[in-house]
Amino acid sequence: MVVAVIIAAGFFYCRTKSSEMIR
Repeated sequence: MVVAVIIAAGFFYCRTKSSEMIR
């Protein structure tokens, strides 16, 4: 499903952004 891919990408992007903030 396209929706699932978008959600996964959004979650991964949010996690990466949070990791950068912690740094």
